[in-house]
Amino acid sequence: MHDRLRQQWRDRIGRNPEPTAAIIDAQSTRSTAQGGLTGFDAGKKVKGRKRHLVVDTLGLLLAVTVTSASVQDRDAAAPVVAQAVAKVPGLCKLYTDAAYGGQCAQSIEAAHPGLSVEVVRHPANRSTGTWQVSRAFQFSPPATL
Repeated sequence: MHDRLRQQWRDRIGRNPEPTAAIIDAQSTRSTAQGGLTGFDAGKKVKGRKRHLVVDTLGLLLAVTVTSASVQDRDAAAPVVAQAVAKVPGLCKLYTDAAYGGQCAQSIEAAHPGLSVEVVRHPANRSTGTWQVSRAFQFSPPATL
């Protein structure tokens, strides 16, 4: 049902019903031990679970897996991408952040021919440069008469 609603929404706003580009990321959430396995995400200082999501460029859900927060993003990428590719075989581009770069991106591309992984770097990251606002036009002082 969710897939059908996503297709209808994409069609309604004038997009192709099947997306060709997707985005992968993870979210750590706090939880209690009653709900199942939990872990500690040292990067975000969160004890709980982690949702690994693949969404289309509109933010509509394609695939999701839930793990303990201690699972690294790159380690959980393969199953969630496999779900997304099985559901939407026309995916051509997958945008990721730096957590999925390097060997992870290469293994995703090797496992899914036709899927290109692009690691998008944050512009404020010092290793990739920073945004700079160009100076406004400098006007000369008005001429005195």
